[in-house]
Amino acid sequence: MRRILWLISTCVVGCSSPPSQNPPVDGSMVGIDGLVDAPPQRRELGIEVSSPGGDQTADIAIVKNVGVGVIPLTFTWSTLEPNGNGFDGDAVGFLNFGMAYYRDHGLRVVLSIPVVDTVATFVPSDLAGQSIGSPAVIARAQALVTKVLEQAGPELEYLVLSNEVDINLADGVPTWSELAALVAAMAATAHELRPDVKTGVSVSATAVLHHDAEPLALLHASDVAFVTYYDAGNFGTTSGDVAADIATVVAATDRPVVFKELGYATGPLLGGSETGETTFVGDLFSGWDAHADRIPLVIYSRMFDGELSSCTSQAADYGLGSDPSFIQFLCTLGLRTYADQPKAAWATFVAAATSRTWAD
Repeated sequence: MRRILWLISTCVVGCSSPPSQNPPVDGSMVGIDGLVDAPPQRRELGIEVSSPGGDQTADIAIVKNVGVGVIPLTFTWSTLEPNGNGFDGDAVGFLNFGMAYYRDHGLRVVLSIPVVDTVATFVPSDLAGQSIGSPAVIARAQALVTKVLEQAGPELEYLVLSNEVDINLADGVPTWSELAALVAAMAATAHELRPDVKTGVSVSATAVLHHDAEPLALLHASDVAFVTYYDAGNFGTTSGDVAADIATVVAATDRPVVFKELGYATGPLLGGSETGETTFVGDLFSGWDAHADRIPLVIYSRMFDGELSSCTSQAADYGLGSDPSFIQFLCTLGLRTYADQPKAAWATFVAAATSRTWAD
């Protein structure tokens, strides 16, 4: 699902382990001497924060306190470089500010700089109409990666080069081979400059659950398999059985799986409810526990519901501005309301997060 210049925050910090008299929920075993025989898997929890009250620092403190430590951040290529006249200074400065802000708050970042996105291709205007696999586009995309990495420090952990590509490429334009060539070149540049940063593209869970060959091949060529998963309302469908779907996704690829976006919309037009969201959250953590060695990071979407006019505007970007179900999907993904009141699933999320051990 597309994010345009949203400083949507999320975080990752260590949570204290359960008391030694209780078995850890992360799968490690406690011996008779009370010591943990094997260290828990290193995994991280993220959440999109996008504070409706405008006090992101306060909201970050809340989620850090329960164990969140990774945030997602998105800048499209055409935002950073609108045309052939160089990079936009304001946009690059905003990116630099965002990375420094999260770094100063002890958070790690999953940064998306999509060329191909869910329903659009974001190349500079002077490259419009050219194959994304052409030498000219590839050279400029590599320069984009270089510019982006200049703004990032050790907080940058993952770099997403395109988003939900299976949805965009369903009509055959661009082609899978064009995208593969572009992504390989961008990843090579990133690996050369920042070998510690893991790269890849995201695909919808639907493509993975259906074992679609082209998306799986692209994931196989990536450092990690970025996947977006929504119970209902987004493009594509899932089985509704979160734990089973997680198992299927993990089995479909040999890459580490990062759920770049994962959420449940409570809107009644989608068949959603607060009870359903509570069940979804519980099933998420249980399913994740079963595959902790394969899923290093899950980013929950989102902390807060959206505001109607903003959701309507965002839906229009997808060509669905008059679709009440899709608008409701965008507006009801939160664990808390837009007025910052906890929904039923918030307590479940907090309890699940605080009972597990996360990466420091």
